[in-house]
Amino acid sequence: MLGKSKFSKHPLAHWALEELEWLEGCPLCKSMDAEVLHKNLVDHIFEAAGGKWQLQSCRACECAYLNPRPSRKTIGRAYSTYYTHAPIEAKEQAQSGVRWLRRAIANGQRNSLFGTNLRPSLGYLSKGVALISRSFRNAMCTEAAGLVGVRPKNPGLSTILDIGCGNGLTLSRARDAGWRVKGIEPDPSAAALATAKGIETVASDLFELPLSFNASFERILLNHVIEHIHDPLAALRRCKDLLMPGGELWLETPNLASVGHQEFGADWRGLEPPRHLVIFEINSLQNILIKAGFRKINVSKPRDVVNYMYERSSYIKERRIAQLKPDFLSEHSESSPSVQELVKRADRLIAREPNRSEFITLTASL
Repeated sequence: MLGKSKFSKHPLAHWALEELEWLEGCPLCKSMDAEVLHKNLVDHIFEAAGGKWQLQSCRACECAYLNPRPSRKTIGRAYSTYYTHAPIEAKEQAQSGVRWLRRAIANGQRNSLFGTNLRPSLGYLSKGVALISRSFRNAMCTEAAGLVGVRPKNPGLSTILDIGCGNGLTLSRARDAGWRVKGIEPDPSAAALATAKGIETVASDLFELPLSFNASFERILLNHVIEHIHDPLAALRRCKDLLMPGGELWLETPNLASVGHQEFGADWRGLEPPRHLVIFEINSLQNILIKAGFRKINVSKPRDVVNYMYERSSYIKERRIAQLKPDFLSEHSESSPSVQELVKRADRLIAREPNRSEFITLTASL
């Protein structure tokens, strides 16, 4: 069982009826043919939002959407304890001993993944650690997933835009790799952290960018952002306009068709009510990208996040059950499969069916 949430003492935000949006149809395809997928969803992860939420499934386009949902004006209250408030970890100052070694190993892996030239670095040792340590490999990739294996075509000139750049960690890595970096971040606290690191936040909202930015970005990142947007189609169309010829959109989002969602149902970490407004399957995401004007769509190899997603989903399940039946866990824990047993089972399933991975990761271009 994971420990108590560090956010548990934060006051919960609540919404009056007039502060909610009630959707008559699917936000992607406008179909009114929907059914309730999950109800009574609670914000157990960040514990910022009060109330219980309902997720509907669209029979027409295979997405799921929150209904009702916080309005554009009020949803910011659901982010008061969001992870992007966390500052980027300070660089180790010590140049000897264990801390120096850890930094050198991590930098070696960063240099390999992102094309940076960070020092100190022990590239050969980093590769060995990455091969034997799943957690180390995943932690390094997570720092800047949209940069793995990608290099700027013109170092020092190629521009990258991170929509929802948070505290600026990804763009810090991109800058170290030779990209010119710009970010969009709606949360003032997170934007301030990015600015303190020298990251230029050019807007708080994608639709605030003037037309002068059109066709100016070689790469755009939507790293777990599309599910937070009230109008995903309009956002993708704006991204298309911002890409230069030959540019590429990189996108990652939770996968509604994942084995994790099948295993945990309403307790699945990818639901995250009420911040996740629309959740996609691969078909629904590809269809909306095509509708937005993208023509070349490449789904990437699944990222190795099963362990993290299952641990957090188990935590949500335990919190929910403990609130309903405090004695249930102690009575049934011995007969329930462990998280690691579930992870091994999921790994085998995903190896056979990659489209059932926890996240959908893809690139799209014109």
